[in-house]
Amino acid sequence: MVARLSLLLGLAGLAVAETGCANFLTGESPRPAYRTIQVNPGRDTEAAKEANRAGLDHLAGGRLEQAAEAFERALSADVEFGPAHNNLGKVYYRQEDWYRAAWEFEYAGKLLPRHAEPRNNLGLVLERAGELDRAVNCCRDAVGLEADRIEYRANLVRALVRRGDRTREVRSRLRQLLEEDSRPEWRAWAKKQQIRMDSGSD
Repeated sequence: MVARLSLLLGLAGLAVAETGCANFLTGESPRPAYRTIQVNPGRDTEAAKEANRAGLDHLAGGRLEQAAEAFERALSADVEFGPAHNNLGKVYYRQEDWYRAAWEFEYAGKLLPRHAEPRNNLGLVLERAGELDRAVNCCRDAVGLEADRIEYRANLVRALVRRGDRTREVRSRLRQLLEEDSRPEWRAWAKKQQIRMDSGSD
């Protein structure tokens, strides 16, 4: 991203110090370089919203580079516009750029403390990175903020299963997926996990 570099480094350090969630890369994995963006100190939030909408259109169409450029324009207009951070994280997630995705989701969560989506998204990144304890914590936070979203509950139980949990909570959440989730792939997954637990196999 753009001359946000010094700002990013300072904020990333704060984010890791407070939660440690995004700090999953080892010293062997180089952090990607951020492009420089000129940030508008006046915070033009309306311009940020307009650019964010354009980015969402590109993202829906699978045009990831154009989407990233639009979300960066949004942050150039207002660096504290949380939705653009979250959406830019989605671009990085699709590109499998886990470090930058995690950073954007974590920062979006700080700017949007009552929104579940950035926490759910961060949980997905951490799960992909194998940081299962942190993934479970982030997914729990998302469910705590928006318990009616079946996809957030599904992500939580998957993180619990991947962590190796075989508790009453996990069994209950698997039953809920079978009863409430209309997505065939998730129902099939939940049923498979139930059978594995009942049989005692891993």
